[in-house]
Amino acid sequence: MTECVYSSPLTSFNHGIKPDPWFYVDVMGKGKVALQEVNQKLGLAFDEWDLEYYTDIFRNKLKRNPTSVECFDLAQSNSEHSRHWFFKVSYLE
Repeated sequence: MTECVYSSPLTSFNHGIKPDPWFYVDVMGKGKVALQEVNQKLGLAFDEWDLEYYTDIFRNKLKRNPTSVECFDLAQSNSEHSRHWFFKVSYLE
């Protein structure tokens, strides 16, 4: 998240900034290496367990390539502060 001070009121939220385009991560073709590359490129902080797990999920179960957006979401959802098992929380089903 980015913060800044505006010296005058905004007239629009459109500042012409274009987001980076999303892309497919070639897990089907390159396997775990593809996730290692996107992990480095986007700074996702996937550990070895994450890389193995997500490779298996996308390659063997879903049988498709994830998008960069999905990888980013997985990284955010599984960051330490969001990992409920880290805090010994019980899941209710």
